[in-house]
Order: sequence, then structure tokens, then C-alpha cells
Amino acid sequence: GMGGVGKTTLAQKIYNEPLVREKFQVRIWLCISQSYTETGLIKQAIRMAGEKCDQLETKTELLPLLVDSIKGKSVLLVLDDVWKSDVWIDLFLSPFKRALNFHVLVTTRDLDVLAEMHATYTHQVNTMNYHDGLELLMKKSFQPYEQISEFKNVGYEIVKKCDGLPLALKVLG
Repeated sequence: GMGGVGKTTLAQKIYNEPLVREKFQVRIWLCISQSYTETGLIKQAIRMAGEKCDQLETKTELLPLLVDSIKGKSVLLVLDDVWKSDVWIDLFLSPFKRALNFHVLVTTRDLDVLAEMHATYTHQVNTMNYHDGLELLMKKSFQPYEQISEFKNVGYEIVKKCDGLPLALKVLG
């Protein structure tokens, strides 16, 4: 989905859900910037798996530690804001195959990325409808005790101009 539609917010809700926390021994969240470094991502994954990797600098040194930190465990890996599939295919697929059980949640704007990663399930996040958009705008704009009914027409126009994008509505609210 497009930027600001709520992909990361939805992924965070899943990642922090108590049932998900119970199911996975290791949970790793990686934000994949367009200018990521492989060693930086591997180090972050190792740290989130509960290990230290301060002395290691190269991909060759880091990958075995990543494998050791997840081997035989149930793992949830979130790859947030993926622009190219190579971060999964070339970097993380092989190490994560060594986990006892792993699931990967990916957020991306590009459905082709998911196809290249052989995603088994895709959930398209859409813009908000008028009612939900107005509710979010009002919740962010007013205190609970304030009378908001007279602002509904203006609110509708704002929701329309924001094209139902939750991030835009939250910022304006």
C-alpha cells in the first residue's frame, strides 16, 4: 500500500500482540531503509535475538552468530518498509531456514517485492472510509468532553483532502 496508509502500524500491532509474544521465542523487527547495510541489519537481528556482536564486523563473521541465536527456536521476523526482495532472498532466507519455526511479516509499497519473496499471504491495507477517517481525525483533534458535532462538515472535507490516509489525518489532528 501507499505511504501513510498504516502498514507499519498494523505490523506493530501484530508484533506486540500478547498471543504473538507467547508463540515466538524470538521476535526481530528490522526497518529496511533504502540505504541499508547488510552488516548493520545482521547486527540488529542478532541483538534483537538477545546476543551481543560488538566485536564482529564482517558478514562472514556475523551470519554464523545469527544462525546460532535463532537455531532451534520459533522466530518472528518483521521486515518493515522493504523496497527490494534481495534483503530476504540474498541475506536472511538461508540463516532463518535453520530456525525451528519461523514466520516473516513484510511491509512494502511494492507487490512485486512480495511476489519475488514468494509470499504465501498478502493483506492489502487500504485507505480509511469516511466514517473511520472522521473518527480518527476527531479523536486526535478534540478532548473527549468537547462538542464535536458542529465540526463534522469541516472534518469530512479534511478526510476527503487527505484521501483517507491515516498518517495524514493523525498529523492534521
